[in-house]
Amino acid sequence: MTENESKLTYEYVTSILEYYPDTGVFLWLVDGDNFKKADVADKGGSSKYYRYISINDNTFMAHRVAWLCVMREWPKEQIDHVDHVKNNNIFSNLREVSNAENSRNMPLSKNNKSGVSGVIQCKQKTKWLAQINVNKQPLILGYFEDKFEAICARLSANNKYGYHQNHGR
Repeated sequence: MTENESKLTYEYVTSILEYYPDTGVFLWLVDGDNFKKADVADKGGSSKYYRYISINDNTFMAHRVAWLCVMREWPKEQIDHVDHVKNNNIFSNLREVSNAENSRNMPLSKNNKSGVSGVIQCKQKTKWLAQINVNKQPLILGYFEDKFEAICARLSANNKYGYHQNHGR
C-alpha cells in the first residue's frame, strides 16, 4: 500500500465512485471541479497503458482502486492483469500477486525471435538454448538441435516452476 492509498478508505472511495466489476469501468457518483456525476472516472490511453483515477489531487492506479472496491481493502502486493492488457480492469482479470509471481506472467518480449519466452537460437545458429528464471537466477534447461525440443523443455519448466499459463503470450 502506498502512502496516498493509506489516506483513502473503502467507505470514502465507494461514496464517490461506482466500480462495475464486469466491465472494469468507474463512474463518478458526485460532481467535482473537472467532472460531473456519471462521468467516466478512470483515464488512460491504449492497452499499453494503465488507467488512472485522480482523487483529491492524488493519482491512483485504477486496477488498485478496483481491488479496494471489491475486496474492501487495498492490495498488500502487486495487481497482475492476467491477460496482459494493462487497461482491462474487469475484476476477474485482476489478481493480487507477489513481485516474483507477477514476473511469471509476462508477455512475450518484442525482441523474441523463437516465439517462446526463454528459447533462444545460439549465435552459431546450430543449437537452441532453453532457459528459465527460478528465484531470480537463470537456469539453463539445455541446448537442443531442434527448436521444438527446446520449446518443449521450456513449456515443461513453466509448469514445474509455477509460471502462469499466459506467460509469454
